[in-house]
Amino acid sequence: MFKTIKIKFLVLSLAIIILSIGIPVGFLLNQVSKNFHERSVLMVDAALDLMIDGLNNSMMKGDQKNIHKIVKHISDNRFIEHIRIFNKLGIISYSNIPTELGKNINVIAPGLIESNISSIVKRNVYLDKKTKIYKAIQPIVIEKRCQSCHKENKIISYLDIDTNFTEAEINFYTGSVHMVIWGIVLIFILAVVFYLFFNRFINKPLNDFMDALGSVEKGNLDITLPSTGSDEFSILNNHFNRMVNELKDSREKIDEMHFEQLQRADKMVTLGELTSTMAHDINNYSAIIMSRADYLLLEAKNDNVLNVYKEDLNVINDQIEKISKITGNILTHSKKTSKDFCKFDLVKVIENSLKMLEPLAKKRKVNLSTGISVNEAIIYGNENQLEQVVINLISNALDALPDGGDINILLFKNDDGKLQLSVKDNGIGIDEDSMGKIFSPFYTKKGHGKGTGLGLYIVQNICNSHSAEIKCDSELNVGTTFTITFSEGAKND
Repeated sequence: MFKTIKIKFLVLSLAIIILSIGIPVGFLLNQVSKNFHERSVLMVDAALDLMIDGLNNSMMKGDQKNIHKIVKHISDNRFIEHIRIFNKLGIISYSNIPTELGKNINVIAPGLIESNISSIVKRNVYLDKKTKIYKAIQPIVIEKRCQSCHKENKIISYLDIDTNFTEAEINFYTGSVHMVIWGIVLIFILAVVFYLFFNRFINKPLNDFMDALGSVEKGNLDITLPSTGSDEFSILNNHFNRMVNELKDSREKIDEMHFEQLQRADKMVTLGELTSTMAHDINNYSAIIMSRADYLLLEAKNDNVLNVYKEDLNVINDQIEKISKITGNILTHSKKTSKDFCKFDLVKVIENSLKMLEPLAKKRKVNLSTGISVNEAIIYGNENQLEQVVINLISNALDALPDGGDINILLFKNDDGKLQLSVKDNGIGIDEDSMGKIFSPFYTKKGHGKGTGLGLYIVQNICNSHSAEIKCDSELNVGTTFTITFSEGAKND
């Protein structure tokens, strides 16, 4: 029910409005109503006291006719509704309405006396909420000065006075109803104002922002939000627009680089096919040269003239064997690689990678050294992918040593018994700003045409697919170390 911000805001606003208006108004009405009630009770008490005094004086003078005058005089007050005097049987003896004389009070005013008349022993003043009339009943008690003449019981009759609301009370209760109605109208108006305010300045910008996010999620990067104001939503929309523009620029760059990569991949496929054909032909020619050199070495044993060239023939054989290894590596890597996982020895992967990169390292005057402290490291994974990881890390290390240097490849068990592979160089290092970006796609600080920025990104993805963690430690102008920790699927001896 209260899932959306809109509903929560409206309910909270309505509660605040009701409390802020209802509590003060209710307190004020209750206090004024209490004051009017006390005033009305005092007025009825005053009428009762005045009537009792008049009765006592008339009785002392023995002038019962004066009682009619007193009743009429007091009832002339416009707020006095009825004045009645009735006996224990309920028969009305005196009244401001002559037609009521001699009649029973229970007939004239049903419900006035809820129980037996004799149960009325003291003054009782109350408000009849149905008729909105204050009613008062008081027993008329024989005073001590009158007991010489009256030998009856203590209570001889009963006095009933009914009073209407005063004009102030009528105005108050009418105004109270109006105030409640206006309070409800005011609450409704404020609720509508709050709703319109929230809908215009909060809900609509939020919905627009969510719709824009949905459009971006679907791939629409041409959408923009209004950001001309200085409020929070304008600032948020401004950040959103900048983010979308950056995404759009990034996508355009990615599409452009992707197209270049496709072109380069197509060239590399063609080049790979040509290289494979050339390597195959070179192997054939090398085999012929090697077979001829072997034949001459055999002949040199019996021929002194040829024996002079024996060392030269051995050099030729050695160089042809190196050529065969190079072309063999080219033919191996020109084949389509498998993506299946299987068990293989990581030590052999490192050795094969070093054989491929050793000529390039010598050319750049870089010394490649290894420190393998395990006899074998059986890994469950993709051999070609991990070979690509090793080659990429060593290649990056070579690029970090433009003037030569040292690269050390270590394979060992850490303190937790997990297999670790590290590639360490003493090259130019990586600055702090670049450390957080080196694994991002298409990020490179190499010159134009020297790198795609995908090497370390691919390395990290391969490590993730092999449940391995890769970390980089580097210090500018000191060197860089990449460490891969294999957490699962590694078994070493």
